[in-house]
Amino acid sequence: MARHERKRYPKRVVWKQDDVKHTRFYWLAADKEDIDGRPLVTVERDGQQITIEQSDLNRLTLRLCDEMLDLDQPVEVTWLGEKLPSKSAQRTIGTLAKTLKERGEREGMFSAEVEIVGPTQN
Repeated sequence: MARHERKRYPKRVVWKQDDVKHTRFYWLAADKEDIDGRPLVTVERDGQQITIEQSDLNRLTLRLCDEMLDLDQPVEVTWLGEKLPSKSAQRTIGTLAKTLKERGEREGMFSAEVEIVGPTQN
């Protein structure tokens, strides 16, 4: 492990739940009530585009910051091949405080959250 460098905001995230429910992983989050079994979520970001390639969850929260993308521009989301309406990511002190409390480190804070609902749930 010492040879590897941890990327705080990886462009691609593969999140597989284990037997213990986790409500966040890197820049993704989900409500504990939505997590059933051992769901798999695969998400990739490229500029303002976020692509949800695989998701056993119907709702996801994207946690974002200015180091990841331009929060002054809309975020484009594609869920399992279907383009969703553009989302605005608003910076809030509440999101900063919540993510600081969860992570316990200033470098792990996010300033904006965008909740995404899968296309079959719209």
